[in-house]
Amino acid sequence: MLPATHAVIVGIDRYPDYQPLSTAVKDARKMHDYLKNKFQANEENLKLLTDDQAKKADIIDAISSIAKRADARNESIIFFFSGYSGRTKSEDDEQEGILCPVDVLDEGGLSDSLLLQLFDQVAKSCGNNIVRGFNAIIALFVDF
Repeated sequence: MLPATHAVIVGIDRYPDYQPLSTAVKDARKMHDYLKNKFQANEENLKLLTDDQAKKADIIDAISSIAKRADARNESIIFFFSGYSGRTKSEDDEQEGILCPVDVLDEGGLSDSLLLQLFDQVAKSCGNNIVRGFNAIIALFVDF
């Protein structure tokens, strides 16, 4: 029997004020189905956020909640994001990459440093068995 798999899967095709993407939601659903069918992941351990469900706060909450749901340190933890990415200035005034939630213009992006903090919290509770996958369109012309 495979260890339990916990996943946060994000796919965003429709961003306000940006050209829509055509396969991000499809890719996220494929990842969801793959984990469910091939890895026998329990549906309650898979959080699929698409389009208007994929707000910054919802993504943060979904990642943070894994530490509360995962029971054993050998369980798999997966984060998959398909959508736009960009860059912003960090607190040190350096360029930092971001993943763009659907509300990026209002709430800002998921910065590298924020994601690192979130995954560090999960790792402290559940072990360092985290896989991150990104299928992001880089919007280099956009500074958030």
